[in-house]
Amino acid sequence: MGRHAQKATPASAVSALFSQVGTGNVVYRAGGVAMALSLAVSGGAFAAVQMNNGVNTDANKAALTHAALGLSAQPTSNAEESVNYKLVVDGKTISASTQADTWGQALSDAGVSVDDNDTASVDLTAAPVDGAVVTVVHASVTQTNVDTAIKAGTTEKPDPTLAKGEKKVETEGVDGISRTVYNVVTRGGKEVSRTVVSTAVVKPATNAVVLVGTKEATAPAATTTPATPSNSSSSSSGGNATLAAAGTDAASAQAIAKSMMSSYGWDDTQFSCLVKLWNRESGWNYQAYNASSGATGIPQALPGSKMASAGSDWATNPATQIKWGLGYISERYSNPCGAWAHSESVGWY
Repeated sequence: MGRHAQKATPASAVSALFSQVGTGNVVYRAGGVAMALSLAVSGGAFAAVQMNNGVNTDANKAALTHAALGLSAQPTSNAEESVNYKLVVDGKTISASTQADTWGQALSDAGVSVDDNDTASVDLTAAPVDGAVVTVVHASVTQTNVDTAIKAGTTEKPDPTLAKGEKKVETEGVDGISRTVYNVVTRGGKEVSRTVVSTAVVKPATNAVVLVGTKEATAPAATTTPATPSNSSSSSSGGNATLAAAGTDAASAQAIAKSMMSSYGWDDTQFSCLVKLWNRESGWNYQAYNASSGATGIPQALPGSKMASAGSDWATNPATQIKWGLGYISERYSNPCGAWAHSESVGWY
């Protein structure tokens, strides 16, 4: 006989015995009946009878008979069928199977997490489908810093030693730096979003300090050169030429301008720039007029009536025109070389 074999109790005897157990008429005595019961009834079958409170059911009979005959227990149900699928995680493919109720649980069982920033090609609450291909792409979150320049401003400071309207840089400005920290989400090597974590000034900007002149300029009175007396004895038509009034020729106009420039604190370099500038504009001709634009006089004011702020005789007095022109240059370009540079760049000032 085999290692686990034992002598089987006849089924008829067991059945008869169990029918008595079911009716409650059996009397437990020492001896053969007790021994027969001990041999015939396994612990499992006897427990089954006890759990059913001694009720003589077909199920109890079958269970006791089955146990008494030494047969192994029968499975109560078949194992659930597995769903086979392909799993692609961040480009890597594996074959997998699952008995889970949802894709979310299936991925969790496979050791694959799916967070808010990640993507999955299936609805995680849906039931798994055999033969599906499930793709999961994980996102990564990194921090990056972005620096932005803070432009320096300008602070103006009055200076009584400079002519009114003249400006001079005392201290150059220095730009500052602002730094913004971002959380950057990338998925599949591509940025999909970024959010600001913090922004702070790393280096504050320093304003430039510009001196602004407050000293009033005093224009010298215009002078005239007396005409040469007539030579009555001369018969030549050119012998009685009359010299032009001051400022009505280029040289004398430039002399007036140079004398006025001293009140602005401009040196010979600035005077040289002024000569070139107004040579281009009018040739230092106080009667110059641009028919296409209406610009007038030595500084080519547009319109010419602007020069009335320097004197009512602006149309005929070169000194008035020069006074207005120097004030305009100082206010707009700080000095003649600034105006000349602008004219060189765009053709006008």
